[in-house]
Amino acid sequence: TKYSKEIQWAVEKKILIEEELKNFKADENCSRGDILTYLWRAAGSPKVTGTSPFNDVMKERHNYYDAVIWAYNKEMLDLITTKNLLAGLYCNRPEVAYYLWKFEGSPTGSKVTNYYDVTIESVSKYKKAVDWAVAKKVISPIAADQFGSLERVTHSQFITCLYTIMK
Repeated sequence: TKYSKEIQWAVEKKILIEEELKNFKADENCSRGDILTYLWRAAGSPKVTGTSPFNDVMKERHNYYDAVIWAYNKEMLDLITTKNLLAGLYCNRPEVAYYLWKFEGSPTGSKVTNYYDVTIESVSKYKKAVDWAVAKKVISPIAADQFGSLERVTHSQFITCLYTIMK
C-alpha cells in the first residue's frame, strides 16, 4: 500500500504488533480503542495504575484496557463526559487531531485557522488541536476553507499521522 513505509515503521516501533498484521486492514476506519492502543504503544506501553472510569471498559474483556487507563491518566480523554468510552466508535479527523495534540503535550501557539466545519459547536472543542495539526502538517485540510471534520480516519492514515509527529 502507499503507507507501507509508515506501517513498517509502526511494526519496528512495536506500535503495530506482528500478529496483528494478519488481520490488519489498513483502509478500514480506526476506532477510539485502536487509536488509544497505538498511542499507548508509541509511548512505550507504560505500566498503568488505577481502574477504568468507564462502565464499558473492563480489564477482563478489552485488550485496550491499559491504553485507556494510560490515556485517562494523561488527561487525553477529558472531553468525554459520559460514563461510557464507546471505544468501538470510529474517529473523525478532529478527534484524531485532538488525541495526537494531547499526546504531544497540548502545544500552544499554532496559527489560527478558520475552517467552517471546525466552528460547528460539536467540533469547536477540537479547534486548538486542529490548528496545531494543520500547522505541523500532521493532518492537511481537504479544502482552503474545510478541514474535513466529518471524515473518518483509517488505520493507515492514523499510523501516517503518528509517523509524522514521531519520526
